[in-house]
Amino acid sequence: MPRIVIILALFVSMSISACTSADEAPPQVGASSVSDQPIALDWKLADGETIAYLTAMKSIESPTIDFNFDEILEEDTDTPGASILDGLEQFAQLYYGTPQEYNFISTLHLNERGNITVLMIMDSLTSVEEQPEMTFEPPSQDIGAEEWEQQLRDAVQRMQQDMQGTVQLRGEIAPAGEVTSFYLPDRQKNLLAIFFELPSQPVRIGETWELDFQCVEIGAGFIFTQSDRINQVTFSEVTTLPDGRQVAVLDYLMLESVSGYTDSHLLSSIDGATAEPKAIATRCSFVGQGQFLINEGRWHQLVGEMSISSVGILDSSQTQRFAITPLDEVPPQYIGLE
Repeated sequence: MPRIVIILALFVSMSISACTSADEAPPQVGASSVSDQPIALDWKLADGETIAYLTAMKSIESPTIDFNFDEILEEDTDTPGASILDGLEQFAQLYYGTPQEYNFISTLHLNERGNITVLMIMDSLTSVEEQPEMTFEPPSQDIGAEEWEQQLRDAVQRMQQDMQGTVQLRGEIAPAGEVTSFYLPDRQKNLLAIFFELPSQPVRIGETWELDFQCVEIGAGFIFTQSDRINQVTFSEVTTLPDGRQVAVLDYLMLESVSGYTDSHLLSSIDGATAEPKAIATRCSFVGQGQFLINEGRWHQLVGEMSISSVGILDSSQTQRFAITPLDEVPPQYIGLE
């Protein structure tokens, strides 16, 4: 199997779904209204109706990624596994090292089960800045540095082009707000929860609830020592827009962090390699605010920031700004998708 195919396969298996952005601040709204009565925050879609949102995710700082395999392996090795890891690191640095802006179109419509089908479709992907300068080291002497660089850049471009116009997330929520597609991978379910989950019961101003959200995962190769978690959405107030529509203001605070160290056998799958325990830590957070139209049963807007970082075997840092904005019309090319 060609080396670039092996590297791509490894990269895809490790990749994560990531998040959204906008540079504009939320619009100013009218004075708050006060109510002691619980309010139902439900999705309200008519039969046959489809609504759409521009769902943007934008890097707000240059992402970093660095595999620390040289620090973990006791000695250098010329095994094929080590060469693949070197190639994987270069590919990941090239792919993640460029700040990018992802624009999804999210569509919602009632399905035959009485739930709401949510599709997130990759509409466009653009690089915010020039690609970082890198030194490309071929995984073997059979290929030159320039040819290897071109292969990696072509592979990144193909991945990006293949994603555009395709459904990247397909899930379901109940009209009352809970996520019903329990079978999704956590990283996809996290996006579904952040953008579209609502409290399943009526809530009063000041009340809080949790999202179906789990961002940090540790496998059997890691020995846990400490963890912290905050999962809280707060119904802060009811405000009135200039056109008289009432919105519920929802404040999001999500934080997960785990630290520990690696099992000494973590890298035993690499032929001829031995490993020493290494300290690891990972952290994920989302802070945002949404304005939900109470009577219309849909978002007026939602903005926030997602940050993910880790140190240890993989040193990485990424911060993205999320934003969801309603569209007046569903793009015709996305109508009727299932």
